[in-house]
Amino acid sequence: MKAGVVIGSYNYPRLVELQIELIRDRCGEETPILVCDDCSTGTALVPDRDSKFETLFKICMGNRVTLWSNPDRLGHVGGDLVSYYLGLQWARALDLDVVCKLSQRCLIDLPDWLKTSASGLLASGKATGCQSCFEGPHRLPLRTEAILFDVARWYRPDTLSMMFPRPIKTIAAEGLVYQAMQLIEKDFWRWPLFQERRTVKDKGIVWHCSHSRQDYEKVASRYGITLDESFTVRGWQSQGNYC
Repeated sequence: MKAGVVIGSYNYPRLVELQIELIRDRCGEETPILVCDDCSTGTALVPDRDSKFETLFKICMGNRVTLWSNPDRLGHVGGDLVSYYLGLQWARALDLDVVCKLSQRCLIDLPDWLKTSASGLLASGKATGCQSCFEGPHRLPLRTEAILFDVARWYRPDTLSMMFPRPIKTIAAEGLVYQAMQLIEKDFWRWPLFQERRTVKDKGIVWHCSHSRQDYEKVASRYGITLDESFTVRGWQSQGNYC
């Protein structure tokens, strides 16, 4: 059984570096990783010098990580779609059985979590592994900051077409992924690493809805990484240029 990780990225190259170090430390040095970046500052065929994208480019090159960056910014939802759309095709090309999509701010600090979780998904008979989602008074159909896909069952024209990357402001990514999932199955495997409420702390998980910047810095210090100065645990809606 082979599994890999896709990380959604935007303007936090040092946080992505932490993700790479943590995944490789916890899941193995040979874990395949793809970074899907939504046109971070400085994106170009030759990255702008001293830019966010140049830093990200060097990090990925130095860690044998595949990097894709959108030539134009798609925004929070559209950028997220790239992780699914390209991630599934990348996983198929590598002949992976399961691919996990992680948001850049979702750290999983548990030993061998990828193999254990991928095995659990395949044993369940479901094509999708995640949790239901409550965030404050809001309910979304599923949590997408960490979600598992059975590659063979998700790699199909109709699901990929539904998640084709484009700018979207009228529906959350959680809703789009759920609609695509309905083409395959009506329900998903409840991934036991997570609870339904995003604001509740789960063992071994660091997530911006439930943790502080200091919690991220504590993990980063183990790997000698200093987080990006602009890093925040506030929602993307607080950044008016990235909604």
